[in-house]
Amino acid sequence: MGHPYLPKAADLQSARFQKFLKEFTLYETACHTQAAQDRFLDAYSLWMRHRSPITYENLYEAVALLRQLDPAFRFPLPHDGATADA
Repeated sequence: MGHPYLPKAADLQSARFQKFLKEFTLYETACHTQAAQDRFLDAYSLWMRHRSPITYENLYEAVALLRQLDPAFRFPLPHDGATADA
C-alpha cells in the first residue's frame, strides 16, 4: 500500500497524458494557424498580381479563416474587390 500523501502511479500517468493532450492541442492549433497564414500570403500575392474577382474572393476567404483562428490578426480588405489598391 502506498503512502497516503504521494500520488498513485495511475494518477501520475493520467496527469502526464493530460499534459500530452494539452501540448498536442497547442501544437495542432499552431499548425492550423501557420497553414492559414501561408494561405493568406499566397492569396494576397495572387490578388496583387491579378486583381480579379476570383483572386479577391480567395483573399477574402483566407482573411476570414485567419481571423477565425487568430482574432488578433488584422488586415484591411480593399473595399472595391478586384480593382482596389491595397
